[in-house]
Amino acid sequence: MTRKLPSWSQQIKAFRRSAGLTQPRLASKLGVTKKTVAEWEQGRQEPSARRYVQLAKMAKGEQVLWFLGRVGLDRKFLVRVCKFVAGG
Repeated sequence: MTRKLPSWSQQIKAFRRSAGLTQPRLASKLGVTKKTVAEWEQGRQEPSARRYVQLAKMAKGEQVLWFLGRVGLDRKFLVRVCKFVAGG
């Protein structure tokens, strides 16, 4: 029986693919090993808050909110901040 992967591992993999990055390239950008990225994507190890912030800096749109939400920031607050930063 195949176990269901945690949503965070699926999000990281989806982000990496949408950004056109390989596991080694994403690892290099984040200062971690390819093995670490593979473990995230396999649901074996969750990234630290610092890594989620790094991922958010690289992401766009909803993915930014999702990654920052994993750090524990409230989604409504994040939406307001993003609108403020965008000048809206």
